[in-house]
Amino acid sequence: MSDPDDKPAALIPKGEPETVQALVARELENVKRGLDLEYRVKEYTDLRDRRRRLLLEASEIKRRMERLEIPPAILTRSSARSSSCAG
Repeated sequence: MSDPDDKPAALIPKGEPETVQALVARELENVKRGLDLEYRVKEYTDLRDRRRRLLLEASEIKRRMERLEIPPAILTRSSARSSSCAG
């Protein structure tokens, strides 16, 4: 039986291990870039969907506020009163 460490090291041409190592390093960088891109795409998609939901909610709030039909003069007095209470 032969020792597993006595494998074909002699069969690998000079400089070949370095070439393989460089190829593996390059492939790892490509994988990292791919994962980073996937993460950024997912983050963008999540933010886009959240923005759409918020815009829909904001338009619904605006519609509900308009349905109340409060005269602007009352709203102006009300906002002035609110800011004086806050300070």
